[in-house]
Amino acid sequence: VPVVMRGLLVSFLARTVRGAEPRYLNARHGPPSDPAAECGRPAAAQLFNLDAAREGGDVVLVEWAGDAMALCRAQRAVLTPSYHPVPVALLGQALTPQKLALLRAARPRRVVVALDVGEAEARRARDHVADLLAWDVPAVVGVWRGAKDAGAGAILDVAADSSGLLGRVAGRLGVKL
Repeated sequence: VPVVMRGLLVSFLARTVRGAEPRYLNARHGPPSDPAAECGRPAAAQLFNLDAAREGGDVVLVEWAGDAMALCRAQRAVLTPSYHPVPVALLGQALTPQKLALLRAARPRRVVVALDVGEAEARRARDHVADLLAWDVPAVVGVWRGAKDAGAGAILDVAADSSGLLGRVAGRLGVKL
């Protein structure tokens, strides 16, 4: 999967489908003078699909590119093209200072942190929300229902007021706010 940021290809991501470890591989980064380098940006400074985020729009922060792509497909099937929250993938679970800076620069209205289902992931999602808020990025926790993540067909519950635009969109998606 190509990772494009600010219109430039910065890396590639691969996932095994046979249960081998590691399940996910990012291209090796390094300076152009390094013959083993495959890209110029470390994974700690990459967010998949961030270019699709618009200032003042909503972002749904998920773990992997497959989750982001599955959520995009589900939205296209239900929503009008005028509005939908943009899925952005962490490409893992870490929300590094570089990723926080990228999200803040995108100036979203709100980030919904929706990591995979699990106790450790729920704690991590709450920590990510706290980190985003500390960086002055409005954020709430989202929880997947019915499956482990968007890639598995789960429905997103968002811990927030359902009276706004996201609430109307969520109603069209069948998402409970």
